[in-house]
Amino acid sequence: MKILSIDGGGMKGLLPALVLAAFENAIGQSISRHFDLIAGTSTGGILALGLAAGLPAMRLAEFYLERGPAIFSRSLKKRLASLGGMADELYDAGELEVALWEVFGDRMLSDVETRAMAVAYDIEMRDLALFTSWGGGFYRMADVARATSAAPTFFEPCRIKSLGGLERACIDGGVVANNPARLALVAGLALGAPLSAVRLVSLGTGRCEKPILLEAARSYGLAQWAPRLLDVMFAGQAELVDMDCRATLGEGYLRLQAELPEPVAMDATDAKSLGVLKLAAKQLAGSPEAVRALELAGAA
Repeated sequence: MKILSIDGGGMKGLLPALVLAAFENAIGQSISRHFDLIAGTSTGGILALGLAAGLPAMRLAEFYLERGPAIFSRSLKKRLASLGGMADELYDAGELEVALWEVFGDRMLSDVETRAMAVAYDIEMRDLALFTSWGGGFYRMADVARATSAAPTFFEPCRIKSLGGLERACIDGGVVANNPARLALVAGLALGAPLSAVRLVSLGTGRCEKPILLEAARSYGLAQWAPRLLDVMFAGQAELVDMDCRATLGEGYLRLQAELPEPVAMDATDAKSLGVLKLAAKQLAGSPEAVRALELAGAA
Protein backbone atom coordinates (compact mmCIF):
# COMPACT_ATOMS: atom_id res chain seq x y z
CA MET A 1 0.00 0.00 0.00
CA LYS A 2 1.28 3.45 -0.96
CA ILE A 3 0.35 6.27 1.43
CA LEU A 4 0.72 10.05 1.16
CA SER A 5 0.52 12.07 4.39
CA ILE A 6 0.38 15.89 4.47
CA ASP A 7 1.02 18.09 7.52
CA GLY A 8 -1.00 21.03 8.78
CA GLY A 9 0.22 24.62 8.60
CA GLY A 10 -2.42 27.07 7.39
CA MET A 11 -1.26 29.14 4.43
CA LYS A 12 1.92 27.09 4.38
CA GLY A 13 -0.18 24.42 2.68
CA LEU A 14 0.76 26.30 -0.48
CA LEU A 15 4.20 24.67 -0.26
CA PRO A 16 3.10 21.00 -0.47
CA ALA A 17 0.44 21.95 -3.02
CA LEU A 18 3.12 23.40 -5.31
CA VAL A 19 5.44 20.42 -4.75
CA LEU A 20 2.64 18.05 -5.72
CA ALA A 21 1.78 20.22 -8.71
CA ALA A 22 5.40 19.92 -9.85
CA PHE A 23 5.15 16.15 -9.47
CA GLU A 24 1.99 16.07 -11.58
CA ASN A 25 3.63 18.23 -14.23
CA ALA A 26 6.61 15.84 -14.33
CA ILE A 27 4.59 12.62 -14.59
CA GLY A 28 1.77 14.00 -16.72
CA GLN A 29 -1.08 12.74 -14.53
CA SER A 30 -2.68 13.11 -11.12
CA ILE A 31 -0.37 12.16 -8.27
CA SER A 32 -3.37 10.65 -6.49
CA ARG A 33 -3.34 7.77 -8.98
CA HIS A 34 -0.10 6.58 -7.45
CA PHE A 35 -1.36 6.36 -3.85
CA ASP A 36 -3.85 4.04 -2.20
CA LEU A 37 -4.50 6.38 0.73
CA ILE A 38 -4.04 10.13 1.16
CA ALA A 39 -4.21 11.53 4.70
CA GLY A 40 -3.92 15.05 6.04
CA THR A 41 -4.39 17.33 9.00
CA SER A 42 -5.75 20.89 8.83
CA THR A 43 -4.47 22.50 5.61
CA GLY A 44 -3.05 19.06 4.78
CA GLY A 45 -6.53 17.65 5.27
CA ILE A 46 -7.90 20.09 2.70
CA LEU A 47 -5.19 19.00 0.27
CA ALA A 48 -5.77 15.31 0.98
CA LEU A 49 -9.49 15.65 0.32
CA GLY A 50 -8.93 17.64 -2.85
CA LEU A 51 -6.38 15.22 -4.27
CA ALA A 52 -8.52 12.20 -3.38
CA ALA A 53 -11.45 13.85 -5.17
CA GLY A 54 -9.34 14.07 -8.32
CA LEU A 55 -8.60 17.80 -8.26
CA PRO A 56 -5.30 18.89 -9.84
CA ALA A 57 -2.68 19.93 -7.30
CA MET A 58 -2.26 23.27 -9.09
CA ARG A 59 -5.97 23.96 -8.61
CA LEU A 60 -5.41 23.46 -4.88
CA ALA A 61 -2.36 25.74 -4.94
CA GLU A 62 -4.54 28.40 -6.56
CA PHE A 63 -6.98 27.99 -3.68
CA TYR A 64 -4.33 29.40 -1.32
CA LEU A 65 -3.20 32.15 -3.67
CA GLU A 66 -6.69 33.28 -4.67
CA ARG A 67 -8.67 32.77 -1.49
CA GLY A 68 -6.04 32.99 1.23
CA PRO A 69 -6.03 36.81 1.53
CA ALA A 70 -9.81 36.88 2.02
CA ILE A 71 -9.84 33.94 4.43
CA PHE A 72 -7.14 35.52 6.59
CA SER A 73 -8.48 39.04 6.66
CA ARG A 74 -10.05 40.90 9.58
CA SER A 75 -12.39 43.84 9.70
CA LEU A 76 -11.68 46.62 12.19
CA LYS A 77 -14.66 45.38 14.21
CA LYS A 78 -13.21 41.86 14.34
CA ARG A 79 -9.76 43.11 15.33
CA LEU A 80 -11.22 45.10 18.20
CA ALA A 81 -13.58 42.34 19.35
CA SER A 82 -10.99 39.55 19.28
CA LEU A 83 -8.30 41.49 21.17
CA GLY A 84 -5.66 39.79 19.07
CA GLY A 85 -7.20 36.36 19.58
CA MET A 86 -7.38 36.67 23.38
CA ALA A 87 -11.14 37.28 23.59
CA ASP A 88 -12.41 35.63 20.40
CA GLU A 89 -11.12 33.86 17.30
CA LEU A 90 -8.97 35.98 15.00
CA TYR A 91 -10.96 35.38 11.81
CA ASP A 92 -14.56 34.89 10.77
CA ALA A 93 -15.02 31.44 9.27
CA GLY A 94 -17.45 32.64 6.60
CA GLU A 95 -14.82 33.25 3.93
CA LEU A 96 -13.23 29.86 4.60
CA GLU A 97 -16.58 28.08 4.37
CA VAL A 98 -17.48 29.79 1.09
CA ALA A 99 -14.06 28.96 -0.35
CA LEU A 100 -14.31 25.30 0.68
CA TRP A 101 -17.77 25.03 -0.85
CA GLU A 102 -16.39 26.44 -4.11
CA VAL A 103 -13.70 23.75 -4.11
CA PHE A 104 -15.74 20.73 -3.02
CA GLY A 105 -19.36 21.63 -3.73
CA ASP A 106 -21.74 18.98 -2.41
CA ARG A 107 -19.30 16.08 -2.90
CA MET A 108 -19.49 13.42 -0.22
CA LEU A 109 -16.42 12.05 1.53
CA SER A 110 -17.32 8.59 0.26
CA ASP A 111 -17.27 9.85 -3.35
CA VAL A 112 -13.51 9.88 -3.87
CA GLU A 113 -11.20 8.31 -6.43
CA THR A 114 -8.54 7.49 -3.80
CA ARG A 115 -9.07 6.62 -0.14
CA ALA A 116 -8.89 9.75 1.99
CA MET A 117 -8.55 10.53 5.68
CA ALA A 118 -8.72 13.91 7.46
CA VAL A 119 -7.82 14.42 11.11
CA ALA A 120 -9.79 16.58 13.56
CA TYR A 121 -10.46 16.59 17.31
CA ASP A 122 -13.91 16.33 18.87
CA ILE A 123 -13.99 18.73 21.84
CA GLU A 124 -17.27 17.38 23.25
CA MET A 125 -16.38 13.70 23.09
CA ARG A 126 -12.75 14.61 23.89
CA ASP A 127 -11.54 12.18 21.29
CA LEU A 128 -9.70 12.03 18.01
CA ALA A 129 -12.05 12.44 15.03
CA LEU A 130 -10.80 10.55 11.98
CA PHE A 131 -12.95 11.21 8.93
CA THR A 132 -12.39 8.47 6.36
CA SER A 133 -13.84 7.81 2.94
CA TRP A 134 -14.38 4.15 3.82
CA GLY A 135 -16.56 2.60 6.52
CA GLY A 136 -19.12 5.40 6.80
CA GLY A 137 -17.74 8.43 5.01
CA PHE A 138 -21.17 10.03 4.80
CA TYR A 139 -20.09 13.61 5.42
CA ARG A 140 -19.85 16.43 2.92
CA MET A 141 -16.24 17.01 2.01
CA ALA A 142 -16.58 20.75 2.53
CA ASP A 143 -17.76 20.10 6.11
CA VAL A 144 -14.88 17.73 6.81
CA ALA A 145 -12.42 20.26 5.38
CA ARG A 146 -13.89 22.89 7.70
CA ALA A 147 -13.63 20.56 10.71
CA THR A 148 -10.01 19.55 10.14
CA SER A 149 -8.93 23.19 9.69
CA ALA A 150 -10.79 24.77 12.63
CA ALA A 151 -7.58 26.00 14.25
CA PRO A 152 -8.16 27.30 17.80
CA THR A 153 -7.74 31.11 18.07
CA PHE A 154 -7.89 31.38 14.26
CA PHE A 155 -11.39 30.02 13.55
CA GLU A 156 -14.26 29.05 15.81
CA PRO A 157 -14.95 25.33 16.37
CA CYS A 158 -17.55 23.79 14.10
CA ARG A 159 -20.26 21.17 14.40
CA ILE A 160 -20.70 18.89 11.42
CA LYS A 161 -23.34 16.27 10.82
CA SER A 162 -23.30 13.10 8.73
CA LEU A 163 -26.17 12.01 6.51
CA GLY A 164 -26.94 9.44 9.20
CA GLY A 165 -27.29 12.12 11.86
CA LEU A 166 -23.96 11.63 13.65
CA GLU A 167 -22.64 14.96 14.93
CA ARG A 168 -19.07 15.91 15.79
CA ALA A 169 -17.97 19.17 17.43
CA CYS A 170 -14.50 19.72 16.01
CA ILE A 171 -11.35 21.74 16.18
CA ASP A 172 -8.23 21.47 14.04
CA GLY A 173 -6.59 18.05 14.11
CA GLY A 174 -3.22 19.74 14.54
CA VAL A 175 -3.76 19.84 18.29
CA VAL A 176 -3.14 16.09 18.37
CA ALA A 177 -1.51 15.14 15.07
CA ASN A 178 -0.23 18.02 12.98
CA ASN A 179 1.94 15.43 11.26
CA PRO A 180 -0.57 12.62 10.59
CA ALA A 181 1.90 10.13 9.10
CA ARG A 182 1.68 7.68 11.99
CA LEU A 183 -2.14 7.79 11.93
CA ALA A 184 -2.02 7.21 8.17
CA LEU A 185 0.24 4.20 8.69
CA VAL A 186 -2.10 2.74 11.32
CA ALA A 187 -5.06 3.28 8.96
CA GLY A 188 -3.23 1.51 6.15
CA LEU A 189 -2.46 -1.47 8.35
CA ALA A 190 -6.08 -1.57 9.54
CA LEU A 191 -7.16 -1.76 5.91
CA GLY A 192 -5.21 -4.98 5.61
CA ALA A 193 -1.88 -3.88 4.18
CA PRO A 194 1.09 -5.95 5.44
CA LEU A 195 3.76 -3.77 7.03
CA SER A 196 6.36 -4.97 4.54
CA ALA A 197 4.24 -3.70 1.64
CA VAL A 198 3.67 -0.17 2.99
CA ARG A 199 5.37 2.78 1.27
CA LEU A 200 4.80 6.09 3.05
CA VAL A 201 5.64 9.59 1.83
CA SER A 202 5.22 12.29 4.49
CA LEU A 203 5.05 15.86 3.17
CA GLY A 204 5.63 18.82 5.49
CA THR A 205 4.70 22.47 5.12
CA GLY A 206 8.17 23.89 5.77
CA ARG A 207 10.07 24.56 8.94
CA CYS A 208 12.19 27.35 10.38
CA GLU A 209 12.73 26.75 14.05
CA LYS A 210 14.57 29.60 15.67
CA PRO A 211 16.14 28.83 19.05
CA ILE A 212 14.45 30.00 22.23
CA LEU A 213 17.31 31.29 24.34
CA LEU A 214 17.37 29.93 27.88
CA GLU A 215 18.25 33.20 29.55
CA ALA A 216 15.22 34.88 27.99
CA ALA A 217 12.88 31.90 28.52
CA ARG A 218 13.58 31.81 32.25
CA SER A 219 11.50 34.93 32.68
CA TYR A 220 8.68 33.98 30.29
CA GLY A 221 5.10 33.91 31.48
CA LEU A 222 1.92 33.00 29.62
CA ALA A 223 2.05 36.07 27.37
CA GLN A 224 5.58 35.27 26.20
CA TRP A 225 5.12 31.51 25.88
CA ALA A 226 1.73 31.59 24.12
CA PRO A 227 3.01 32.61 20.65
CA ARG A 228 5.95 30.19 20.90
CA LEU A 229 4.46 27.12 22.53
CA LEU A 230 2.37 26.03 19.53
CA ASP A 231 5.47 26.00 17.32
CA VAL A 232 7.37 23.99 19.92
CA MET A 233 4.55 21.46 20.23
CA PHE A 234 4.09 21.09 16.46
CA ALA A 235 7.83 20.72 15.84
CA GLY A 236 8.37 18.20 18.63
CA GLN A 237 5.37 16.13 17.63
CA ALA A 238 6.38 16.10 13.95
CA GLU A 239 9.89 14.96 14.80
CA LEU A 240 8.58 12.19 17.06
CA VAL A 241 6.27 10.90 14.31
CA ASP A 242 9.13 11.11 11.81
CA MET A 243 11.39 9.03 14.06
CA ASP A 244 8.62 6.50 14.68
CA CYS A 245 7.79 6.02 11.00
CA ARG A 246 11.44 5.85 10.03
CA ALA A 247 12.12 3.15 12.62
CA THR A 248 9.00 1.21 11.62
CA LEU A 249 9.27 1.35 7.84
CA GLY A 250 12.95 1.92 7.12
CA GLU A 251 13.49 2.40 3.39
CA GLY A 252 9.75 2.27 2.85
CA TYR A 253 9.40 5.72 4.39
CA LEU A 254 10.42 9.21 3.29
CA ARG A 255 9.90 12.59 4.92
CA LEU A 256 9.84 15.55 2.52
CA GLN A 257 10.33 18.76 4.49
CA ALA A 258 11.61 22.14 3.28
CA GLU A 259 13.89 24.30 5.40
CA LEU A 260 12.56 27.86 5.18
CA PRO A 261 15.07 30.74 5.26
CA GLU A 262 12.79 32.66 7.61
CA PRO A 263 9.61 31.96 9.57
CA VAL A 264 6.28 32.10 7.75
CA ALA A 265 3.17 32.48 9.88
CA MET A 266 0.20 30.17 9.33
CA ASP A 267 -1.94 33.17 8.37
CA ALA A 268 0.68 35.03 6.29
CA THR A 269 -0.63 36.16 2.90
CA ASP A 270 1.86 38.94 2.10
CA ALA A 271 3.92 38.77 -1.08
CA LYS A 272 7.20 38.15 0.75
CA SER A 273 5.88 35.14 2.69
CA LEU A 274 4.26 33.65 -0.39
CA GLY A 275 7.52 34.15 -2.25
CA VAL A 276 9.40 32.23 0.45
CA LEU A 277 6.96 29.33 0.15
CA LYS A 278 7.10 29.29 -3.65
CA LEU A 279 10.91 29.24 -3.69
CA ALA A 280 11.09 26.54 -1.03
CA ALA A 281 8.58 24.42 -2.97
CA LYS A 282 10.59 24.77 -6.17
CA GLN A 283 13.80 23.73 -4.43
CA LEU A 284 12.16 20.78 -2.69
CA ALA A 285 10.46 19.56 -5.87
CA GLY A 286 13.85 19.53 -7.62
CA SER A 287 15.70 17.75 -4.83
CA PRO A 288 17.00 14.15 -4.76
CA GLU A 289 14.48 13.48 -1.98
CA ALA A 290 11.67 14.38 -4.37
CA VAL A 291 12.96 11.84 -6.88
CA ARG A 292 12.99 9.25 -4.14
CA ALA A 293 9.41 10.16 -3.20
CA LEU A 294 8.26 9.54 -6.75
CA GLU A 295 10.10 6.23 -6.76
CA LEU A 296 8.32 5.15 -3.57
CA ALA A 297 5.00 6.11 -5.17
CA GLY A 298 5.87 4.17 -8.30
CA ALA A 299 5.65 7.32 -10.40
CA ALA A 300 9.31 7.82 -11.31
